[in-house]
Amino acid sequence: MTHAISKFPPLLRSVYPSLTKKEKRLAAYISDHLYQLGSITWNVLAESNDMSVVTISRFCKKMGFLGLNELKLALVQQQSQDYSGSLDYHNIEDNDDYATVAEKIVN
Repeated sequence: MTHAISKFPPLLRSVYPSLTKKEKRLAAYISDHLYQLGSITWNVLAESNDMSVVTISRFCKKMGFLGLNELKLALVQQQSQDYSGSLDYHNIEDNDDYATVAEKIVN
């Protein structure tokens, strides 16, 4: 299965070239399941990717985290920052001209 690396969160995308084949598969799975990440456990992650919990632990450490929960937290925080930065169109005001409204929507 080929994944568009450009769609990966920056945290995963930045280390992707240095990952092993198994780790790349795990990174793709995590990227594909970002919105369910909070409820994914070690065991579910291991079973879904046909790998051991130890492999997942090594992956987390390679990413610079103590464990899965720390990695999940960093990814969720990154998503939150990306999402909150894209809400400029909510700041449209009554006195904005058409060009300003269009710019806010496009941003």
